Amino acid sequence: MISLHFQAVPLALPGLLISAVIAAVASRWLARRLGTTRLPAALLIFGATGPLFVTLTPTSAALGPMGLTGGGRHCALGLGTLAPAHLELRDALNAAMFVPLGLAVGLLWRQRSRVRLLPAALLPAAAILAAQFLLMPWFGRTCQLADTITNTTGVVVGLAVAAMLRPLIRRPSAATEHSGHGTR
Repeated sequence: MISLHFQAVPLALPGLLISAVIAAVASRWLARRLGTTRLPAALLIFGATGPLFVTLTPTSAALGPMGLTGGGRHCALGLGTLAPAHLELRDALNAAMFVPLGLAVGLLWRQRSRVRLLPAALLPAAAILAAQFLLMPWFGRTCQLADTITNTTGVVVGLAVAAMLRPLIRRPSAATEHSGHGTR
């Protein structure tokens, strides 16, 4: 089932791998900047870049044998498949794609960092909707308000999971938090 979704968007899986590499390489620097460990920093990077690679790349139909062939405009501003009887694997994948972003923000130890990054964690869902609308003719994409809602739900689920995990995770030393330098 999931393989069909990756076949429909052939650049999504390579994009996710690139996103994971970027997260692994840049997480130490971001951890120092945020005064946290590398895990939340890596999740933040992956959670911010991964969905871009999945949602803003052309579909296989738009790629075609001769490159980008485009498609028609279709933007559904209704709630679409969000009715419980109509939830699909696509909806679950949309939500799951944003869980790392919510988890990352929720695992930050500094309250100030969490408060600053929470709006930034919620913004990509709406920004992706707008970008898909603009890129639709070339990338064969559709934009749906239901996707924005499921993406935001993924961030909220990630925040909830982080709230449950925080008591189980060792807090970085006070010196690390105040100096702005993360731990390995």
